[in-house]
Amino acid sequence: MSSSRDLLLRLEQAFANPDATDLASLQQVLQNAKPDFINLLRYQGPNAESRSQVQSRAPMTPAGQVVLDEEPDVLLLSDELKLDEILSLLCILTVRDELGEVSAAAAAGLYFEERRALLCSLWMLLQAQVLGSEGMPPGLLQLVSAYNEELLSLERQGHTMLVERLVELIQDSQLEAGPGSRLPVVVDTHGREVDRNVLVQREQALLCECLVYACCIRRRLTSADISGLVDLTHHLALKVKAAGPGALSLQQQGYVVLLATLLTLAPLQEAGVPGDAEADAQALDALARSTALDGKVCGLDPAAPHCAALKLAWGVLLAQHGAESSLERAGEQVNAALGAGVFGFLRTDVVESVPMQDDADHQRELYATILNQMLMAFLDSPVGRDAVESLTAASASLGQQEVAATAAASTPASQAAAGALVLADTSSAGASSAAGAGAKPDNLASLLSLLAGVLALYPDLFLDESQRHAVLGAFMGHLAGQQALVQAPSVFVAYMDVLTALAAGEKGARSMYQQLRPDNSVEVLTWRRMFSVLVQYIRLYNPPDQLEGAGAGNAAGAGGTGGVPQRTADFVLPACDSLALCAYLRLFSRVMSEGQADEVASWVSQLEEDAGVAPIWEVLVQLMCCPVPQELKAALDEALASLARRPDLSSLLLERLVAAVVVQPGGGAGQAAVPRYDLTYQLNEIEARSEEYVEAVAFVRLLNALWRGLGEALPNEGRGLAHLTKFVKDDVLATVFQRTYKEERQCWELGAACLEHCRLCIEGFNPSGAGDTNGTAKPPGYEVLTDILGERAVLRACMRILLAPVEQLAAERNGAPYGAAKEAAALAALRLLCAVLEVDAEFVAAVRRATLTATYEPLDGVLRHDRSRIPALLDYVRYPHNPALQLTALRLAAHLAERLPDLVHLLPDDVRLVGGFAACLQDALFNTDSTWAEEEGGGTLAAARSGDEGGVSDSEDPRATLILTLLLGALDQPAPNLTHLLAGFNYDAGMNLVGPGPSQYNVLRVVLEALGSPTLPSQHPHLYEQCLELVHDLAAAPDTGDSPEGFHGFSLAGQGLELVHDLAAAPDIGPAMLDTLRSRWPGFAVLLDTLALAPLPEAAAARAASLNSRAWLLKLLALELHHADLALAHHAQVAQGLLEALFAPPEAGDPGSSSGQSRMQQLLQLVTSFGPLDKPQLGRDAPPEVRRMLQSLDADSLFAGEAGTSVISPRGYVLYDVRAVKNSLLQRYNDWVSRHGPPNDALKEACRLCLAFAQESNTFVDEVAGQTTLTASWCAVTTIAFSRRLEALVSACGGASPVELCLGGAEDCLGAASQLVADGKDTLAAPICDVLGVLLACLQERLGAAAAPRPLVKTIPPPRCLELLDALLATAWEGRRSEAVRLPLYTSLGTYLALTCQAEAPAGPPAVLESLLKQGDSRQPGTSGSSAAQLDELQSQLEEGVAGLLQAHSRVLGLLAADAQGPNMAQAAVALTTLVAVVGSDTSGALPQEIHALGLPTLILQGLANTPASLLSERSPGVGARLQVLQLQLALLNRLCLAGPTPTDGPQKLFLAQALVRLSGFQLLDAQPEDPYTYNATGMVSQRRRLGGILVAALRLALGVLRPLSHSGAVREQALGLVDAHARTWVRLLLDASHVGNRDWSPGAQEVEQAELALQLLAEVLPDTADLAAWPQLHEAFSRLAARYLWPAPNSQLFLPGPVGLDGAGSGMEEEGPAAAAADLQARARVLGLRCALALCVYRGGLTASLFPYAADPSTAHPLVFLKNALALVVHQDMPFLLDLGTGLVPFNSREAGGQNGMGPDMDVLQEVLLYRTSHLAELLVSTYFELLRAQPQNEGQLPELQGKRREEVRGIFAALEQLLQRGSLLVKYADTLPLLLRRTVGLLQ
Repeated sequence: MSSSRDLLLRLEQAFANPDATDLASLQQVLQNAKPDFINLLRYQGPNAESRSQVQSRAPMTPAGQVVLDEEPDVLLLSDELKLDEILSLLCILTVRDELGEVSAAAAAGLYFEERRALLCSLWMLLQAQVLGSEGMPPGLLQLVSAYNEELLSLERQGHTMLVERLVELIQDSQLEAGPGSRLPVVVDTHGREVDRNVLVQREQALLCECLVYACCIRRRLTSADISGLVDLTHHLALKVKAAGPGALSLQQQGYVVLLATLLTLAPLQEAGVPGDAEADAQALDALARSTALDGKVCGLDPAAPHCAALKLAWGVLLAQHGAESSLERAGEQVNAALGAGVFGFLRTDVVESVPMQDDADHQRELYATILNQMLMAFLDSPVGRDAVESLTAASASLGQQEVAATAAASTPASQAAAGALVLADTSSAGASSAAGAGAKPDNLASLLSLLAGVLALYPDLFLDESQRHAVLGAFMGHLAGQQALVQAPSVFVAYMDVLTALAAGEKGARSMYQQLRPDNSVEVLTWRRMFSVLVQYIRLYNPPDQLEGAGAGNAAGAGGTGGVPQRTADFVLPACDSLALCAYLRLFSRVMSEGQADEVASWVSQLEEDAGVAPIWEVLVQLMCCPVPQELKAALDEALASLARRPDLSSLLLERLVAAVVVQPGGGAGQAAVPRYDLTYQLNEIEARSEEYVEAVAFVRLLNALWRGLGEALPNEGRGLAHLTKFVKDDVLATVFQRTYKEERQCWELGAACLEHCRLCIEGFNPSGAGDTNGTAKPPGYEVLTDILGERAVLRACMRILLAPVEQLAAERNGAPYGAAKEAAALAALRLLCAVLEVDAEFVAAVRRATLTATYEPLDGVLRHDRSRIPALLDYVRYPHNPALQLTALRLAAHLAERLPDLVHLLPDDVRLVGGFAACLQDALFNTDSTWAEEEGGGTLAAARSGDEGGVSDSEDPRATLILTLLLGALDQPAPNLTHLLAGFNYDAGMNLVGPGPSQYNVLRVVLEALGSPTLPSQHPHLYEQCLELVHDLAAAPDTGDSPEGFHGFSLAGQGLELVHDLAAAPDIGPAMLDTLRSRWPGFAVLLDTLALAPLPEAAAARAASLNSRAWLLKLLALELHHADLALAHHAQVAQGLLEALFAPPEAGDPGSSSGQSRMQQLLQLVTSFGPLDKPQLGRDAPPEVRRMLQSLDADSLFAGEAGTSVISPRGYVLYDVRAVKNSLLQRYNDWVSRHGPPNDALKEACRLCLAFAQESNTFVDEVAGQTTLTASWCAVTTIAFSRRLEALVSACGGASPVELCLGGAEDCLGAASQLVADGKDTLAAPICDVLGVLLACLQERLGAAAAPRPLVKTIPPPRCLELLDALLATAWEGRRSEAVRLPLYTSLGTYLALTCQAEAPAGPPAVLESLLKQGDSRQPGTSGSSAAQLDELQSQLEEGVAGLLQAHSRVLGLLAADAQGPNMAQAAVALTTLVAVVGSDTSGALPQEIHALGLPTLILQGLANTPASLLSERSPGVGARLQVLQLQLALLNRLCLAGPTPTDGPQKLFLAQALVRLSGFQLLDAQPEDPYTYNATGMVSQRRRLGGILVAALRLALGVLRPLSHSGAVREQALGLVDAHARTWVRLLLDASHVGNRDWSPGAQEVEQAELALQLLAEVLPDTADLAAWPQLHEAFSRLAARYLWPAPNSQLFLPGPVGLDGAGSGMEEEGPAAAAADLQARARVLGLRCALALCVYRGGLTASLFPYAADPSTAHPLVFLKNALALVVHQDMPFLLDLGTGLVPFNSREAGGQNGMGPDMDVLQEVLLYRTSHLAELLVSTYFELLRAQPQNEGQLPELQGKRREEVRGIFAALEQLLQRGSLLVKYADTLPLLLRRTVGLLQ
């Protein structure tokens, strides 16, 4: 069922992006769809066989057999829609698969959607040819036109097949739901419940439009086709009549089909349109000869208006193309039509009908063109000319009757002046009058009225010379000289209406103004004539004897100072002249309001000269003050209002108006004695008695126009007009609903005008000064605000209007004459409330500060006084007929949502509101006919845009922008917020937010559908960006998604690993939104091609929006990749699909398949392809005089931060507020003019440059930020994919090698970063450099560089490795200017050097390293000697290349050294870490020499000596960083100590740099950390742990210098000084390690390591001190430590410390499996190292008893006893444990093999270390025992510890040790002398 929708989608894509359309493919698609168009919407009907299958509940479908439920909805659907039962079943199955719904209503919605899609496809094709498509390439337009011509050329039995089918479908009413229907409502594909008949009517309207398009393309249909159209017209006319006046859809269908029929009968006479006139004439001749058609049309009843229209068209056709004998019949048809009032019908029921006014602009223009074509044919035909003559004569006669009727009803003075304007001769006029212009038969006035209505729809039919018919100009010119024009008031009024219709736009206004100049028109049709008559009537109302002192200087009597009565009853203006003057004034108003403002000013001057009046508005004001009819007063008010477009004119007009009117009797004392206008009397007496308030409406509108015209120039906030505002508010608005009206329309018009005035008062009011108004006149805005906040007249009027149900307003708007006026009143009320919400909070605060009382509360609080108010106001979002009303309701909703966090709780649980917002958003996003324009005063969007007033915002529907902005803003409020409500989220029984149901209609559903639109990204990029942002924020919000805080807020640089760390630390929050999205991820993957990889738009604003849209898409994908639980099948499937779409190589036919790049690679290429953006500079290319002017204006300060011209955009960037810049610039402009005189060109150009600079700067910031955001989003996806989903990524890429993926990604990133750095785009390069570090870290993890030799050369050839390193070093140098680029590259360099070089072995004594490294390769199982040699050769080649490259790029070393010394701790830490890796990678020793030459080690050592001990206890934020840098500095020194061509070269250089001396003065080593037993961890890193790392590094450095140079006396002397300087520290370290501990703390890995290193240092200096007697405390600590670890009590269990110190108690043994085993071995290795250090101290201590514990009983204190206990521990515990692990050990550092014991990749290394340390400990203990035995005198052979049972115990220990050595031969390989020592020691025991 999706073929129709696919076709529509293809056409939408083709028309939206015509340049990217494959015409051949599109043509094939259209050819395949031709049968569907020819048999349009023809589906198989109910079938008995199909029905029986369905009733069997096992029907056979094309997809196979289906088992149905007991009560299927299939038959219901079939019966209601007259559809085949199997097809109905397929509808139900399809809707189940697509929407998850199984119901007849949902299936019916899908069926209607399929029909609509096919019909819309045909509609788009036909419309593209008829109306043309702007920007459509000629090739595409030609293809569409040829296809349409082909479709319409198909005929069958004298009928055009497509037209015949359209007629059949329009007549068909089977789909309508009749009374008692079981399926009156269907569920459309959006999830909305829609009345079935509404869908049918929409379909019928589309069919009618397709029909009129088809008739436009194929004008000459067959007589059979036209006969069918005639029947269809009659059929629809009957339906319209039966349905009544409210059936707008039927009315529209009726007049569309009527116009289509008229079009087929009209000759081809379009002006400027080429056509085959001869062929067309022949076709019309043949049509006129059709007797059947002639009989049908002539037989129609002319009393029916539609039949009269057909008769008129047929009569014109017969007159022009029929035989001579048919001329009389043609005249009969025309006369019958005119007698039936056909022109009046076409004007009222077609042109002025509500459906026509609501239709799209292009449709109205098309219909106007058809009517104009018919009228021109009528005027150009013989019968038409004859008819015009008869109409003219009838109108002249009727005009005399009209004037006579007027004269009879007038006073004697009025009778003498009747017809003064139209110059009618009233001498023969009788008292009896015939029917006026409203009579049914047509006259000249009705013809002109129709023409005026047609031209009002499409003025270019006359104004555009290419479309103008010559006959129209001739006709209008002919009428201008006819007496009927001046004799018949109705004709004159209609003629002026035509001119008024033509005065549209600047061109039309200019044309009509010139047309009525004295030299261009007859005298009666001139401006001079109009003003002359106005002056004449002023004098009639004010005779000269009443104008004493007025003077005769002005023809109008303007400026008189004598007293003039306010009301005169002696003269009454004749009604005919009043109507004529009103028509003249309407034309004047239209010309002045449509003309260009500057031109209007010049026109006013010309009119004053031509008419002899000055100023011209004085005439209008004086006549307004006379007691003329109300409609004339209203016209005069409108004329004055049309002049109020310039502030200078508005000021003069307002001043004159204030002097002319009073609002209460006796007011205005002291004013000039000029005619006065008593508003109160006029309102309460004249208008109240007549129940007509047209003048009151016009006056308030005039006041509003003047107020708007003055704008900010309104003096003193309008205080001088407060009495007029009071009149409007208290006298008019307060009583507007208490008065009676002849026409209810005036009630709503009056209310709307008054509310608009109140809004203007508020907008011109400064609320901050509200507290300063005491004792002074209060501005009108103050009075209006207090009235509203006090819930008085104004607010009551608003609520009276707005609390009516929206459905009632919609019904009245279409079915009541006052509907449009009531709609306008509702709009004015909403706008007033929005204006109040802009200022009320500041106003209330100011009043409270001034009065110290809470007199008022803001409007949101006032609205909450009645719970029905806020829901009623927001309900106007559902109003379907006026987008401006919806827009204002949305603004109101935005204000309330911002102020009321609990807004959701104030709204009823009504799905209509949710559906209303969704419908409004859908209409705003997808309605391509955005023909409405918001009226004056609607305000601007609150969100700051780019400032480019010609940017994307102009083409986007502000309703969509407001809704999306509202939803995004409301997400910041507590749940449940407005976004949750409108998006369909709700709480379940467990109070968890759950996502919307699949069939629920809400804004989220609309947004998700918008994301799948193929046209929205290109047509409305900003809206599309907001849609993606909303979906992302919902997925990232704590209440609706499971993204952490901060992930959705990307900064502009430094994305790197921070993003991954943030995500990893995120709490697991409710997955409602992501669960909702998971079924739609395939659609988002498609967006990678249609959006992410689409070409960027040309327009700058659109380009920025497109970049941000791509960024939001990638962020959304990153969210899903991060939070997907791959243990769940559905999650894994989604993640796999996304990774495949992002990273897999493209398949044939995919975008980028030719280049072989994945989509992520193409996106990276897009990032690097951004062209350079030139930052705007003010006045850079300006001439010198303009630059001087910019300085004079102080333009630089205009754009300074403190100038108040900046604003935060919705994207979070600082932009210039173009409006604020313009206002500030205008003030400076005026100041300059006031000082220097009239403006010159330089001033104007300088102002223009300032505005252009603001706009260009905003565009620049938006685009740069868009590029940066897209880059950061790309980095986020890459980081997550490689760091968290590498296994899934490998699978998605077809099982590619993970090493190759990581390395390839690193190469891509490095290439992109290098190019961006070369282009100067460091901001874009920075996050890519972060990702490079991530990829290299992933590569390092994969290769196991920490435990395997030659990791990289086994998989990657050395040349490729060296090429990457070369590029990395080069990019680091090029990016040296940017820290954000340089530091990540440092990190990457360190990681990569660790990959390319031999990895570090575990820390331990040098003997351990040497032994292990010597035997590493000899024990690799399964590796031949030749393979090992080859790997060695490759590794050597790689290391030599690395060293060479590092030396070639030695200038990078200078950068690192400089950064390492810098004050920025983070920068120094990164640089030091990289230097450590660089030094370790250099096998030549050249780089360490350069580092020494740079003086870095000396500076570091000096810094150590200057570091105070108090640093550890400081609490400043940077202390941790400084300590970390100190540790890294020591690590670098340690690395330099090991570097060099000889083992002593590095230590020698450091010794000469006073390393040991500086360490002796390193006071920080003596700092005392917190007591571990009393320390309470608060989440901060403890002092003990911070100091521990520094101590370890310092001790390693001291040992590294001391051991290689131990032969030097100076070295040993300085080492002894180091030990002595920090003796207290060594005591603390030994005591800490010897502590027993408790449940809160016990010695950990750090304490054991510190004690081990301290003991190794003591062992080195013991030969120089003989024992520890010089340090008693140290001796005591050594004894305690030895008693705990070296010779504990017999049969005691050895203590194993945990891997963590103070900050993490516990040994880690709570883990299970290989990790627990590894932790156990690590703990044993640490303790063995400590025991080895203790034994070494004993051995090197000169074998003195001072190192052994003292006891009172010498027999228990002899050293041999302690040594025996220590050996017993080794023999009975350590060695059996090792031998139990097994002897099948894997090679040293082999990560590739897992080890035979299966305990993980690092277990082999741990076993090697344990073997060595155990053997080394045994060797040291046996050697010490041997030396003690050998040193004993001969007479001590009888010592107790060597006699009896103890002697046998010692022998048993040695015998067991010998057996263990024979059993575990590997032990001997780590201590070759142990067997010999053992034999010799046993010999001494004999």
